[in-house]
Amino acid sequence: MKLRVIAAGALFFSFFASQVFALDKAAEDLMNAGHFKRARAIAQHRLQANPNDADAFYVLARVNLAQDYLDQAQALAERAIEIAPNSSEAHRVLGESLGLKAIKLNLVTGLAIARRGKKEGELALSLNPQSIDAAEFLASYYNAAPVVAGGGHEKAERMVETIMQLNPSRAY
Repeated sequence: MKLRVIAAGALFFSFFASQVFALDKAAEDLMNAGHFKRARAIAQHRLQANPNDADAFYVLARVNLAQDYLDQAQALAERAIEIAPNSSEAHRVLGESLGLKAIKLNLVTGLAIARRGKKEGELALSLNPQSIDAAEFLASYYNAAPVVAGGGHEKAERMVETIMQLNPSRAY
C-alpha cells in the first residue's frame, strides 16, 4: 500500500516538477505553480521566434500532458525529440503520455503503447541518471504496469531506492 501511495505521488510530481529545464525560469515556475496557459504563451512566443525550439516544444508537451491532452502531448514531445534527441525531459514526457494513453486503451493496443512508454522513460533516465522526474515516472510505471508490460513491484521498489539516493525527500 505504501508503495502505491509513493507511486501515485511520483506520478503527480512528474507532471508538475522538473529538475532539469532548459527553458527560461519564468515558464518553469509557471508550470510548477499550475499556470499552464501562461507557460503555453511563453512557449508559443518562443516558437514564433524560432520554429525549431526544442525546449518550447517540451513545454507545450508538458502543458498538454498536465491537461490530459495525451495525443497532443505525444506529438509535441516527439517533435522536441526530433530536434533534440538527447533531451531527457522530452523523452520522459513522451513516456508519460504513452503510459497514460495505454491505460485508456484495450489490452492489446495498450500493451504495445505501454512498452514504448516504458522504453522512453528508461531512455530518459539513461540520458540523465540524476533526473528524479524520470525515476519517479518509472517507479509509477513499474508499480502500475503488469509484468507482461515490463512492470513489477520489485522494479518499482528498486526505482524508489534510486530516488532515495538522488533526493530522499522526493521518495516519500
